[in-house]
Amino acid sequence: MDTVSTNKQLQAVYESYLATLRQSVWDEKMSSPLLMHVFDEYETVSKKIMFVGQETHSWAGCMNERRELSKLLEEYESFQLGNAYKGRSGTGKPRPLNSPFWNFNRSCFAGINGLNDRRNKGFLWSNISKFDINGTTPSTSHIEAHPEGFELLIQEISITKPDIVVFYTGDKYQKYLNEKLDLEESKWRQLGDETIPLKTSNCTIGNHQCRLFRTEHPRTFCQGKNYRGKGMYRKVLDKLIEEASTDNR
Repeated sequence: MDTVSTNKQLQAVYESYLATLRQSVWDEKMSSPLLMHVFDEYETVSKKIMFVGQETHSWAGCMNERRELSKLLEEYESFQLGNAYKGRSGTGKPRPLNSPFWNFNRSCFAGINGLNDRRNKGFLWSNISKFDINGTTPSTSHIEAHPEGFELLIQEISITKPDIVVFYTGDKYQKYLNEKLDLEESKWRQLGDETIPLKTSNCTIGNHQCRLFRTEHPRTFCQGKNYRGKGMYRKVLDKLIEEASTDNR
């Protein structure tokens, strides 16, 4: 399947999702949803990877505006997977975004696929929660009133068929993630010793089988008090690349 066809399928489910959102819980506190565009490089890599963050935190400075699907997809595409960040206002000069999240994504993707180009746009980026509330994590009531967001993520995986999905959700969204993936917590296998926050599991979504990894947000490894000074960023990255480079599905 080519990226034109893949993006058309995504747009169809996004249109339906936005229609539902407008009719239900989309209040003035909620940001616009993060919706993906698949770049052509995705079809050329040996191992297709989707990285799943938590929520937007007013990503790109425009997410709190009510935008139509075409504008949301345009923002995602112009962001170039962190290679053309325009600042919080969304109007600055484009530059590569240098953050733990994006550096981890690039290094992980390049390491697993044996690439030298860390700006290759051959991976996918989505969020487990499609929106934030006032720039931060949605409340439990917002989340439970809006199950369509989690279901949309499952549809995204089913359409794009990544070989590997990396969830930066820790335990924060695990209840909802396990429910939607129809996984018991016992199905997640610890990688390395218990001090390394990295687990893996296999899952079939639709008729597509993929390997799942779950860890903390990369920012936590650099700034979180529980991991500071322990080199956890590098430990998790190296272990993830090592495990994902082998086919254990």
